[in-house]
Amino acid sequence: QLSAMIRESAMQHGFGVHRQFHPQRVLYAAGLGLSGSVSGNSNSRSRSSSTAAAAIPPAAVIHLFEDTLLSASLDICLEEMALNIYRGTKFVRSYGRSTISFNRDLVSKVLPRLNIDTSLPALIAVKNGDVVAMCENLSYFVNGTHSRDDDKVEPRAVEEWLDRTGVLLHDVPIAFEDYCRIRPEEDALLENMMREKAKIADVASIQEEQIYQCGVPGCRKAFHHEHVGVKNEMQDGLVLCQEISTGTEV
Repeated sequence: QLSAMIRESAMQHGFGVHRQFHPQRVLYAAGLGLSGSVSGNSNSRSRSSSTAAAAIPPAAVIHLFEDTLLSASLDICLEEMALNIYRGTKFVRSYGRSTISFNRDLVSKVLPRLNIDTSLPALIAVKNGDVVAMCENLSYFVNGTHSRDDDKVEPRAVEEWLDRTGVLLHDVPIAFEDYCRIRPEEDALLENMMREKAKIADVASIQEEQIYQCGVPGCRKAFHHEHVGVKNEMQDGLVLCQEISTGTEV
């Protein structure tokens, strides 16, 4: 009974199951585009690390599918792997074209090679929130023909490719005592909070790049300017330049 409860709780958090997500959320569910910083004392860091692992899984597999028999064949293969062997990996899926359309900025940042017209269907391997490999058109998994008309993947080829990327985990990477205390809806809330935190960090980074370097500590103005009475290596601090004020301007 305890074993069944542990397995059911793990599945509620996305482990041991091949789960479909809305296109707007699937990349974030695999840990892409999230901030994983952990701070505080050792006890809080331990709890935060366990909680963050639910939102940023150590290993995840994303299937961006098309309405083809080849994608259906891969889904069956991934379901078998998730349910019976690799219960420590998060397997997620969503419609490829909609995923790219909903997440253009994120895709251009973390999956620059992913093309809506030529790359789908695709299988993506993710470790700790970073893309480590991508198979476009599922070309590595077909029976040697590398044709988009193939209707069945080779399961051994899929498993070998994922194993080489290092995303196949047999055991759930979170202790039962930890993920049992985290409700599935809290997973979604944490994911959303980390997503917003990452967006704020990106905006702050862009704003930092746009600040005009006047040499005065704490100044955040974005336009060209000078501070009267402040002389440094970037400005002389004069209302008028020295040539004008002394009448020596040519």
